[in-house]
Amino acid sequence: MITEKLNYSKIYIKTYIYHMQKISTDVIIIGGGMAGLSSAIWCKRLGLKCIVLEENSVPGGQLNGIGFEITDYPGRKAYGKQFAQEICTQAEESDVIVKTGEKVLAIDKENHIVRTDSFEYSSRALIYAAGLQRRAPNFDTKNFNEIYYSVSQNRERFQNRRVVIVGGGDGAYEAALNLHGFAASITIVSRSVPRAHQRFLREVKKKKDIVIFENTEIAQIVAGPSCFHAVLSGPEAENFETAIDILLVKTGFEPNSGIVQNLCSLDAAGYILTDSHQKTDAERIWAVGDVCNALYPSLSACAGHAGVAVKNIASTIFNKNHD
Repeated sequence: MITEKLNYSKIYIKTYIYHMQKISTDVIIIGGGMAGLSSAIWCKRLGLKCIVLEENSVPGGQLNGIGFEITDYPGRKAYGKQFAQEICTQAEESDVIVKTGEKVLAIDKENHIVRTDSFEYSSRALIYAAGLQRRAPNFDTKNFNEIYYSVSQNRERFQNRRVVIVGGGDGAYEAALNLHGFAASITIVSRSVPRAHQRFLREVKKKKDIVIFENTEIAQIVAGPSCFHAVLSGPEAENFETAIDILLVKTGFEPNSGIVQNLCSLDAAGYILTDSHQKTDAERIWAVGDVCNALYPSLSACAGHAGVAVKNIASTIFNKNHD
């Protein structure tokens, strides 16, 4: 076995490259965000071997994309990336194995095997902690490539550009306020009545140069003679076209549960159903974090789910006393 270290903003997480194609461990954890890393830390605390499979190049999950200070996690205030780094540090100190860039392709629940494009993992328990994923645009963008989901991570790209924001929640209206006076123009397109907080609604409506279309959708984005145009559809803007340089998507998130939809039960929105121990109705599969928390997704819930799930795994499968 060859051990390498991944430099993650001065924080080091151990990753492993195996010469063999089949790897066995006690617990496989899919997802390296708050819930997944918390689960791994609990596994180490209770004496269970585990491997975390993270699809992205760095662990930390959605924390890496939070550009504001997190103030609702008990005992700690930090910006998203800083919080992620601190969790990664704790995981590294616990000798947690995190394999980044590992996309799970299939889960064989009968044989308790997880397959990626590089390896085949077998374990006695699986914790699914893949979290949420951003909803992608549901219209034809053709050859238009200037599509973003965050302002804070790409702010310089928006300067003096014509921005169309799709979405009607807090994220859309807060982004409009952040970009006002920085972007050349701002248009908000919401498919229903905006549901953003009243404070954001009031502030945006004060900005007379921010154009708002309610009960409207983007039908497609087409190339014109000199620029791209967003073609709108709705009672207020049937076949109306507006020039666009950047599309900012703020349509929210959905559970990243597609790969387990045929393995365990989901609710109508795609969230994984679990019992009070975070156990799914599939044998030896647990789910933690936002992927199974439709009502109150939070960092605190992610950490709590992890402790509950791993303690249940330790006692029911490995007969370990965790008092």
